Amino acid sequence: MSAADVLNRAADLLERHGWCQDVYVDDAGRMCAQQALMQAEPDVYRRATARRVLDEQAGFESLNIPKWNDQPGRTAKQIIAAFRAAAERAS
Repeated sequence: MSAADVLNRAADLLERHGWCQDVYVDDAGRMCAQQALMQAEPDVYRRATARRVLDEQAGFESLNIPKWNDQPGRTAKQIIAAFRAAAERAS
């Protein structure tokens, strides 16, 4: 699976199940960005490759996904858009 596939799959999971902050998965089954990536690709190496692309897209040297996800004012739309844009960049 390519980095673009991983990132698109993570975005799909967020769209399907919903997005949350401050926990990996909430009681309603919504997930944070980190959990979406972990479910999208269990292989650590391929997930790390996708994260590097996401880091570049988000403009960070080393993106702390939970901190980025949980930033006050952050929205599901922003998270999903970042995943999609990074996937496009990786294609």
